[in-house]
Amino acid sequence: MALKLPTVRRSSLPIILTLPLVIPLSALALVGYLSFRSGQQSINVLADQLMGEVSRRVQDNLREYVSVPHQINTNKATAHQLGYIKTDDLTDWEKFLIQQVRIYPYINFTSIGNEQGSYRTGEKLSSGELRINQSGAENDFKFQSYVATPEGDRVTLATTVPQFDVRKEPSYQAAVKAGKPSWSEPYLSFLEPTLLISALEPIYNQQRQVQGVLFTALRLDHIGRFLNDLKIGKTGQTFIIQRNGLLLATSTGEMPFVEKAGKRDLIYVQESQNKVTKQTSAALGTQFSTLQAIEQPTSLQLTIDNQPYFVKVEPFNDGKGLDWLIVVAVPENDFMAQVNEQRQATIGLSIGAGMMALLISAWIVRWLTRPILSLNQAARNLARGEWQTQLQVDRQDEVGDLARSFQSMTEQLQASFQKLAEANQTLEKRVEQRTYELQETVQHLKTTQEELIQSEKMAALGQLVAGVAHEVNTPLGVIRAASGNSRQALEMSLQNLPQMWKILTSDQQILFFELVNQPMSETVLTSREKRHQMRQLTRQLEAAGISEARQVADTLVDMELSQDVQDFFPLLRHPQRHQILQVAYNLGRLGSHQKTIQSSVDRASKIVFALKNYARYDQSGERVVMSIVDSLETVLTLYGHALKHGIQLNRQYESIPPIACYPDELHQVWTNLIHNAIQAMNNQGEMTIAISQTQRDNKGHVCVEIIDNGCGIPPEIMPNIFTPFFTTKPMGEGTGLGLDISKKIIDKHQGTIDVTSVPGRTSFQVWLPID
Repeated sequence: MALKLPTVRRSSLPIILTLPLVIPLSALALVGYLSFRSGQQSINVLADQLMGEVSRRVQDNLREYVSVPHQINTNKATAHQLGYIKTDDLTDWEKFLIQQVRIYPYINFTSIGNEQGSYRTGEKLSSGELRINQSGAENDFKFQSYVATPEGDRVTLATTVPQFDVRKEPSYQAAVKAGKPSWSEPYLSFLEPTLLISALEPIYNQQRQVQGVLFTALRLDHIGRFLNDLKIGKTGQTFIIQRNGLLLATSTGEMPFVEKAGKRDLIYVQESQNKVTKQTSAALGTQFSTLQAIEQPTSLQLTIDNQPYFVKVEPFNDGKGLDWLIVVAVPENDFMAQVNEQRQATIGLSIGAGMMALLISAWIVRWLTRPILSLNQAARNLARGEWQTQLQVDRQDEVGDLARSFQSMTEQLQASFQKLAEANQTLEKRVEQRTYELQETVQHLKTTQEELIQSEKMAALGQLVAGVAHEVNTPLGVIRAASGNSRQALEMSLQNLPQMWKILTSDQQILFFELVNQPMSETVLTSREKRHQMRQLTRQLEAAGISEARQVADTLVDMELSQDVQDFFPLLRHPQRHQILQVAYNLGRLGSHQKTIQSSVDRASKIVFALKNYARYDQSGERVVMSIVDSLETVLTLYGHALKHGIQLNRQYESIPPIACYPDELHQVWTNLIHNAIQAMNNQGEMTIAISQTQRDNKGHVCVEIIDNGCGIPPEIMPNIFTPFFTTKPMGEGTGLGLDISKKIIDKHQGTIDVTSVPGRTSFQVWLPID
């Protein structure tokens, strides 16, 4: 009678016994983790509130800073409108500007420039020293800086900078273009190492004509001092940048410029020497596509220098062109230090209690499960075929009974498996013998197929030999004739040249070389065209008073020279003109014969190269990336003799990519199809070869279509044309394997070959996959 045990999922008995103790410990650990996460979220909220408060304080102070320069410009504009000070003479502005700059501690200078190029500045250096700066036509547009008294009187000349015309300054031109209060780009002061930005405002007369521009420069190092005074956690920091990444001010004390070789350059935030500033900017670049994408206050959590940071980015603008970003970065440790200490203590206590509980549980589980695990291991050994396993269980309870029953079952199974192994060994020997015989048969069939394809290819090549020989002999005959003519022309020239050279003056010798070097036309003229040129040239020579004009014209037309002959009249009037022209004609023919020889050599080389490619047999069995056009042109070259006599060949080639294929086998396909087309037309007719790229079965394919206007294929034999040994040709003209071999080659390329035929039009389409 079979006993059915309750069905349960497979699991480890020691694990099941341990679960009642582990589950409460896990629940305790989960409660601790959730408490920690809740505390961390509270810290995140507190950090966001702190950074928001810092950002608001920076925003408020920035608005106060940036409003003052425009207020100063408004005061100057009001004084000008009321007529207190003029723009044509800026001398009266000096005391007024000095008084304004003394009032505000973070204003570097306030100035005016007019349309005549005059410029006046009241400036206060960081040391407290007052300066009056001047430039204009009155001092040859030099920038001159004078030490000034608190009342605005000049004392001594301190600095001179040549070539300063305020009208050419970008900030002046930008202010005129804006036509309203705006800001300049940040720049460095002429007189001291400090970063400035100027409030700009154009002033006009009553006709709205520009009279000048008002400037008030704000010292950005004062903003840096304010940021440095902020308390941002323990080690937090903040910095201000433009949207293009230019660093304007930072709480770290780092200067927003560098000095190299006596020259100061502004720096971008990614060039900062401060690790937190630099890595924060890099993290922002990764988080956002550009800094221009930050439109709303954004809070982030980043890892900077392997330490988690809270980061807040807030845009700042004043409505007059300032578009800055305020960035606050605070390390998480500033908030989490005490929390981390308490967490580590809690984790230590929890681990100690858990280890103690696990040790006690492991001892109890081992005492309960050791006999059962021994039985389980014996079963595993039996499954691996280790029949010698003996159980050592000295127990008289249910576990002992189970062990003795298991030992008896092992002995019975061992005898059964021994019989099964002997039967399996006999079967394996039979399968191995059959497999070897099958492999031998397949290899023999493969070799036979390759030999059949190659023999068919050689048979087609034998049919082409006569035509190929004629195609090679034609250029060789041309080369032979051209070389003989060249030798004859050279001998005649060498005989007559010394005597002719003596009768020519130096100017006539120069004309003679120009005549010889005249390029010959590559266009072949008809007899009618030559007679027309000769008549025109004869009339021209007779009008020039050259005797024997007809004979001279005849020689010039043979030299293909009928234009601009008046340049050679001094030679044509020479008494020995016929001898001169004959020598020039012979020398000119040498170049023409050389071109003819080169063209014939290229033609013969092309035929030999095509024959070599066709006859080559690649036994590697690997695909090669090749142009289908080149493959077809190789075969067409070999059929050149047949195609030139009675067959009009139309090529319709699209631009297609090379494909991976078996070139030798594709040559056989094109040979079979072209040869069949020529025979179907009885060597007279029109053949079209079209190559295109198209989609078939949702895949890219190259389609090669070969069309002839021959007699067509009768419908009753159409189903049999790809059948091996089927042919309608007379005995000895065909084996009936050409189309069968072609189809097998196309199938090997995972392609397709189709045919459509009616009397007067037969089309074979070959589809080859591109990928």
